[in-house]
Amino acid sequence: MGSEPLLYESHCHTPLCKHASGSPSDYAAAAEQRGLKGLIVTCHGPLPDRLGIEHRMAPEEFDEYVDLVAGARGEFADRVDVRLGLESDFLPGLEDWAEKLHQRAPLNHVLGSVHMQMWHYKSRYFTGDYFAYQQTYFNHLAQAAETGLFDTLAHPDLVKNEAPAEWNFARIQPHIERALDRIAKTGVAMELNTSGLNKVLRDESRSPHARADARARHPGRAGSRRPPPAARGRSLRAGAADARGSRLRDGELFPRTPTSRGADLRGHRVAAQRTCRVDRASVNPRAPIALYDLTREELRALVARWGFSPVHAARLWNYLYLELVADLSPGRVPELPEKVRARLAAETTLGVLPTARQTDSSDGFTRKYLLALADGERIETVLMRFTGRVTACISSQVGCAMGCVFCATGQMGYTRHLAPGEIVAQAVHVARALKVASPGGNSHVPRDVPVDRLRNVVLMGMGEPLHNYDAVMHAIDILRDPNGLALAAERITVSTVGVVPGILRLARERRPLHLAVSLHAATQAERAALVPAAKKWPLDELMAACRTYSETTGRRIFYEWTLIDGQNDPPAHARAVGALLHGLPAQVNLIPLNPTSGYDGVPTRNEAAKRFQQVLASEFALPSTVRQRRGIDIAAGCGQLAVSEAAT
Repeated sequence: MGSEPLLYESHCHTPLCKHASGSPSDYAAAAEQRGLKGLIVTCHGPLPDRLGIEHRMAPEEFDEYVDLVAGARGEFADRVDVRLGLESDFLPGLEDWAEKLHQRAPLNHVLGSVHMQMWHYKSRYFTGDYFAYQQTYFNHLAQAAETGLFDTLAHPDLVKNEAPAEWNFARIQPHIERALDRIAKTGVAMELNTSGLNKVLRDESRSPHARADARARHPGRAGSRRPPPAARGRSLRAGAADARGSRLRDGELFPRTPTSRGADLRGHRVAAQRTCRVDRASVNPRAPIALYDLTREELRALVARWGFSPVHAARLWNYLYLELVADLSPGRVPELPEKVRARLAAETTLGVLPTARQTDSSDGFTRKYLLALADGERIETVLMRFTGRVTACISSQVGCAMGCVFCATGQMGYTRHLAPGEIVAQAVHVARALKVASPGGNSHVPRDVPVDRLRNVVLMGMGEPLHNYDAVMHAIDILRDPNGLALAAERITVSTVGVVPGILRLARERRPLHLAVSLHAATQAERAALVPAAKKWPLDELMAACRTYSETTGRRIFYEWTLIDGQNDPPAHARAVGALLHGLPAQVNLIPLNPTSGYDGVPTRNEAAKRFQQVLASEFALPSTVRQRRGIDIAAGCGQLAVSEAAT
């Protein structure tokens, strides 16, 4: 047994659970480069009934996951000790499911996690009282340890991020201490240190007092969460002191007997490694707070935590969303005292997205913005003028994982989710352009755009909004704030390729938004050929979810149909979609195909579009519209947004 701690990366994921952009081999290469002994891959395991599928692997992907890790283990044999682990959810009542899941493969290490922010947990246990919710969370952490199903408990401080304004450590401390004492009796380890990438209260993520108390009460494990491969070694070095303090030694990395978890993975077949784009962003656990990430209440709580009057929070909010300031210099925010500006400069970032390029369409109604993100990635946002209104088409992801064959964003692949503030910043960008416009015309907006505030937002840009559900809804809450941009719910449209769990969650939450579902075909085989996500959520499941949504909310759904010449625009297809939507409150939005470099289909002809509409109206009494084409010459139309390598 060695005298020095063994540095393993012990909490990393794969693209199967949508929490990582690198493969196990990518992470093993980073571990080797940075001198780590090994890593344990801990992808999020599946839940029954596909719960949380937006952020979990599917049950049928488990064997593929085992193969990915086995392949990396073989590739890096004698260089990096790659181990098969799993991050497994604890939910009371699902212990039998977890036990059977853990027996499906020889797991070396199982992380137990309680994800209180997930809808399937929150719908069961949140009653409106956040303090009670926090108590429930820590009680469930202790229960998870007491089941004997887990080796380590993951990110125990995650609860702080659910409602930062409601976090009062002094009040919750006795409940945390009781939970820690229960956990200590089981011998289950706990993560001491997480990266804080997704935490609002970043300054508390590495509290030395919390770590000291944790070390005194139970065995520890240095860990980090969700950095890309290149950042893994850096985060482990930062946790090395914690590893030494908790006396982690060779043989103690796996608290259970290794033989029971099957240390040797060579019996599993080695599959071809998936090719994944590795995120370029560096992770900084002390990263400044993005102001556009915060709701008005969260901003008030932040300013109060600094010891300043709520008056300053109200003024700051007005500067952000009424004055639409582009920076927080004294000239821009004269009513904020110097001490408040100094704290903002030290701990926050405004989050304005610089314009890397802007392009006007010859139609005179459309402008496309290429916006730069802080990590070097870029996204596209579109301003469109219609009679009596201006609409912003905004993005929810860098790229898209859904892979629709005729969509340029799908063709570029998925890089990462956008944070709420990055979504909000796009709407603010367009609103600011409208604010500075003048009746005589201005270079900031297309010609003849009236001087007016932004009134309509469609989440139809880059990405699948329901794949990034929490960030999108958080951003929408900010956009709807009546003291800010004050966008009416009926003027916000969320478009989905058919992410069934997200549709059902929208139904449960009864959000008064417009929902648009990309249909494009009326049979499973035809739809799967155009929309690969249909293989995960088949047409019958999608239509059942849509029916549930309409019955629960009383709202109609806009069904989008991209008209491709000779493929899905004949009258027979119109009759098929009419029959499919029979009895549902629905409107069909017909979209002539817009050209992209990766698809050789051509748009329908006007005559075919009119015949399609006539069939829907005369035979099925279904209302429909043919979408007005905007910005096609600058690739700003539906399905055309993408960022090429040349642009980045």
